[in-house]
Amino acid sequence: MEASKLYRVWCFKMKIRQGFVSNSSTSSFVCAACGGLEAGRDMCINDFEMFCCENHHYIHESCAGWPNLEPPEEYVRSYMEKYHSGDNITEEQLADLKYEYLYEIPHMLCPVCNFKKLSAKDELAYYRYKLGTTKEKTLEEISKEFVHYKDFCSKIY
Repeated sequence: MEASKLYRVWCFKMKIRQGFVSNSSTSSFVCAACGGLEAGRDMCINDFEMFCCENHHYIHESCAGWPNLEPPEEYVRSYMEKYHSGDNITEEQLADLKYEYLYEIPHMLCPVCNFKKLSAKDELAYYRYKLGTTKEKTLEEISKEFVHYKDFCSKIY
């Protein structure tokens, strides 16, 4: 199916959600870099090979270009000083540390924060800024130009 037609179908059938969304025991995450949706029951970001940076961008490790993300040595040292007063770290503590690290990756390691990838949300905000418009002004223009949503989609996508 042609990409624009596929997007139109997706447009009609799917809700767009940003970041982390939870409903009871079902969790879903939207990758800020590729827009991919991951969802499952009783799942965490590491189950989807994702991480979250300090600016709350959820990213697939593959979108960042890293397999098996490991916390840097200085992070491990800082964690040990903060929580374990210099004791040797056990395998279980190291596993916990790696899990925690996935939720607070420094911004310098995030491809969205470093403008290597652009989220749809940031793209929209940038265009509004460059065009000097707002959501309300855009809605007003669209409602003047298009009669209904199908008309809008047929001309835009």
